[in-house]
Amino acid sequence: MSQASVQYLQNKQIVFYENSTDTGMYKIISGKIAFYKNYGTGNECLIGTSSAPNYFGMMSALGGEVTAYTAVALEQSAVLYLPHDQLEIFPKSDPTGALALMKTLSRELRSADNRANDLLNQLRRIAAGGGEAAQEVAALLERYPVTETRIVDAFERPEAAPMPEKPEVLPVEKPVAVSEKKIFTKHLPDKEEVHLPEPYLEGHRGYPGITRPEDKKYLLEEELTCPHCRQKFTAVRIQTSKLIPIRDSAENRRYDLRVTYSDFEVEWHEIVTCPHCWFSAFENFFHENKSLYRSRYEGNLANLRDSLAVSFYSEPDLDSVFAKHYLAMVCAPGFTDSRQIIARVWMNLVRLYQDAGEAELSDIAEQKALEAYQTVYREVELTEGQEQRMCLTVAGILYARGEKQAAREWAIRVRHGSNDRTAYWNMAEQLLQDVRAEMEEGKA
Repeated sequence: MSQASVQYLQNKQIVFYENSTDTGMYKIISGKIAFYKNYGTGNECLIGTSSAPNYFGMMSALGGEVTAYTAVALEQSAVLYLPHDQLEIFPKSDPTGALALMKTLSRELRSADNRANDLLNQLRRIAAGGGEAAQEVAALLERYPVTETRIVDAFERPEAAPMPEKPEVLPVEKPVAVSEKKIFTKHLPDKEEVHLPEPYLEGHRGYPGITRPEDKKYLLEEELTCPHCRQKFTAVRIQTSKLIPIRDSAENRRYDLRVTYSDFEVEWHEIVTCPHCWFSAFENFFHENKSLYRSRYEGNLANLRDSLAVSFYSEPDLDSVFAKHYLAMVCAPGFTDSRQIIARVWMNLVRLYQDAGEAELSDIAEQKALEAYQTVYREVELTEGQEQRMCLTVAGILYARGEKQAAREWAIRVRHGSNDRTAYWNMAEQLLQDVRAEMEEGKA
C-alpha cells in the first residue's frame, strides 16, 4: 500500500497536468495553488486558486478519472499527497480532515452548479435574440433540455428566470458560541499579532468593545433582499438628511472628496452583510439590479466565512465592521465595477484603522487605496467627469500623505478636461494654490 507523503513545491512548479492519470488527492499545508485549463497554450484559462487547509484533486481521485485541470504552485508551497489506496482509511484516521474534505466538495459542486446555470442563462438569452446563431442555440437547447437544480434556484442571478412563488426559506444561522469557532479577533493589549485569513492586513488585531451607540439616532431599519442568496433580512441605512457635514477649514482642508460628519462615522454603516450567507457590499448594491457573477467570489467567501468568529446580530462593534469590509472586498469581483469597489473599501479602512488607533495599518490601507484608485484610472473606461473625480481623489490622498509634487501632477490632470470650472476643477485649482504656497514657504 502506498504511503501519504509531503511534497515541497517551488513557485510555478507543476503538481499534475490536465488529463493525467494521477489517482491521488492533495491537501494544501502552506502556500497557494492555481488551477488552469489548457495550461501553457494560447487558450490558457485560470479557473481558480486555493490555499491551506483546502484539498484539491478530489474528483479524479474519488472517481478514478483523469485530472480535469493542471495544478500549479503560485509560490513556495507544501502539499500532503494522499494516494488512492489510502482514501478508504482516511475518514477513520482523520475524521476532522474528512469533514473539511466534504465541505470543500460541497463548495466545488455548488460553484460548478452556479457556473453551469450562468452559461445556460446566457444561451437562453442568445436564443431569444434572433439570427442564425440564435436558431442554432435554440435547436441545441431543444435537443438537450436542461433545468436548473434546487441549489441554483436558491441562488438566482438578478437577470435570470424569476424565483418560484414560494421559495424554500433558509433559516438564519444562529449566533455561534465563542468556544465553537476558531477565534482570531481576540483582544491583545500587548499588540501581539495573530494569524488572519486573506485579505486581512498583517498586524490586524481584535478590537472588541469599541462601539458607537451614539450613531443609532441617524439610522433607520429597512428590509433588504440579498442579491446572492435571495433571502430577506433587516438591515439599517443612514438617514443622510439628519447628518451635519463638517466643512473643511483653510488650516485643515481635504481634497480626497471624503465627506465627514459631526458626531457620526459613516464608514461604520456603509457596508451591509446578509446574515444568511454573509454576502457583503455597499448598501446601494442591495437596491440596484446589477448582474452578479458568483463563481468569481463564492469560494473565497466560503473560505473567509469559515475563518471568522464574529456576530452580525448584536450591536456592531469595530470587529464586525472590519469583517464586513473585508467580506465586501472578497465579494467585489462579483460585480463588473469591482476595482472601484475595492478602492472605496480600502479608503473606508483608512478611517476605521484610525478609529482603532492603528496608525501604521491606516497608512498601509491608504497606500492600497491610492494604488487601487490609480489602477481604476489606468484600466477602467471612465467618463470625463469620472476621470476628473478620480484624479482629484488621487491628488487628495497624495497631498494628505505629504507627497506635494505628485499631488500637483494629478491635480493638473483634473484641469485638462473640457469640463472647465466644475466643482472638481475648482478644488484642483485650490489644491494647486496650496501646493505652490507650501513649496514657496519651504524655500523661504
